[in-house]
Amino acid sequence: MENSSSSDNNGVATVTLNLKFLDCPLCSAPLRPPVFQCPAGHIACDTCHKKLNDQCPSCPLRLGYTRNRALEHIADFATVPCPNASYGCNQTIPYARPSSHCSNCSYSPHFCPLPHCDHKAPISDIVRHLGDHHRVPVNFYKCKDTVPVRFSNMDPLLALQLDDSILCLLRNSAMPSGRAISIVCRQPLRRWTILRQNFLYKIVAKHECGTELQLDNAEMKFCEEDSSDVFLYLPEKFYCNDAELQLEVCIWKV
Repeated sequence: MENSSSSDNNGVATVTLNLKFLDCPLCSAPLRPPVFQCPAGHIACDTCHKKLNDQCPSCPLRLGYTRNRALEHIADFATVPCPNASYGCNQTIPYARPSSHCSNCSYSPHFCPLPHCDHKAPISDIVRHLGDHHRVPVNFYKCKDTVPVRFSNMDPLLALQLDDSILCLLRNSAMPSGRAISIVCRQPLRRWTILRQNFLYKIVAKHECGTELQLDNAEMKFCEEDSSDVFLYLPEKFYCNDAELQLEVCIWKV
């Protein structure tokens, strides 16, 4: 059960345990107080205890309401490495209790947003990967900043990293007699849902003669694909085939 241990001068010991000893043997869920045991020492979590009608499933004895206080303390204070430890996070989290760290961990892995690429890494590495491996231009900016964006009319994609934590894609898609410019978020769906962040954006396209086309107060949505049903349409007469698109982009949180 014990693989290694160390202690400090304050009487706090660090012990390595097999995590199966901190799980309920009946349902395999992490143990949390209260933990009940029969006279023979067989244990059950509170959820299983309520389903057993006071009968120990491991022996003929009654389960009763005797609690294993020592195991409760161990389970309640046990910590484990963050699930993103392999990506560089050195934080520990409670084993049995919910932690907000995982939903906000800056090392949470992202998949490369480009099709046919299975690269998975923290967002900072994904941004480098997009630039180095796929030659996708990357812009960095902050919420509420209006930033000029220039890229070739023929480039289908531009990566936008917002406040070091949100990865967005500026899409430039071909349409009949024009182009569709849109922004989608490629945040992992679970993290996007937990953060409950809503963003609006504005795109302004400028022509050299002074004409402007704009899409304002558009809601940015999580999208597993790179397309969006909300876009700014640029007719062919607004640009030349080899022209550089001149845009202004602003994204803000609501």
